[in-house]
Amino acid sequence: MTSRSIIDYVKSHPSGKVKIAYSDIDGILRGKYISTENFFSIVDGGSSFCDVIFGWDSSDVAYDNISYTGWHSGYPDAPARLDLNTFSVWGSFVE
Repeated sequence: MTSRSIIDYVKSHPSGKVKIAYSDIDGILRGKYISTENFFSIVDGGSSFCDVIFGWDSSDVAYDNISYTGWHSGYPDAPARLDLNTFSVWGSFVE
């Protein structure tokens, strides 16, 4: 899908939301649903996510021996950009 067709698809979809996801340190997708309005506001700009995903294991238990992030840093937000090349339509939303 092109960027234009993705935007058109999201605009016309009745759910009013998009799921975005980031890969954690173990390669597990960690995601959340955002409103379509929020999606459109970050398509050309940027977003952020809590960098705790680089500091916990697959059971959501924080590692205690890493220096990148942790209680010592307060798990700050990390900058992120959407990659529309990874957009997919799946589940019950497929037409």
